[in-house]
Amino acid sequence: MFGRITFDSQIMGGWACIRGMRIPVSVIVGQIAHGATVEEILVD
Repeated sequence: MFGRITFDSQIMGGWACIRGMRIPVSVIVGQIAHGATVEEILVD
């Protein structure tokens, strides 16, 4: 369903991550919730 989101118990303790990276989806969602723009997220 979400090809860019992966779950792997060997990576980040099984947290939902961006495919091919060790960036938890929760970090991205938190940045959006605090008003970050897409450009700011991509720079971070």
